[in-house]
Amino acid sequence: MGPLHYFHESTLPRIHQVVWCRLPEADGKPGASVRPALVRSTRRHPPTGRGAVEVCFGTTILDTVNRATVDLVIQNNQRLMDLDLPHAVRFDLGHDLLLPWAQEFFHPPEHSTFVVAGTLNASEVFRLHQRLHKRGKLLAL
Repeated sequence: MGPLHYFHESTLPRIHQVVWCRLPEADGKPGASVRPALVRSTRRHPPTGRGAVEVCFGTTILDTVNRATVDLVIQNNQRLMDLDLPHAVRFDLGHDLLLPWAQEFFHPPEHSTFVVAGTLNASEVFRLHQRLHKRGKLLAL
């Protein structure tokens, strides 16, 4: 893989936004498929104007029986439309990954022209915090 094509740090997404991302392969290179990811935090490097985004990847394997109380599931039709998500999604809160804020990792899917799909609403943020608290990743609600 050649040099990355970074977006400027001023364009970093915000926490609780859903972005379109390529999950890295085992070798660290961006994978071929674009999937939704939930922004958990961002990092800035002002001297270079570069940034990084910590994300939890989404999956269409909901497994609500085992995972609904520990991961964030979005399946309401209106919210799926609001977030430009074509399918119900479960964000795996057990696996955070820090990726460079670069075109190679963050790319719109075929059905959109935007890298940022949308922002969680207040109810989703509340559920997110409940699940993170349950996982021991959030100290207080």
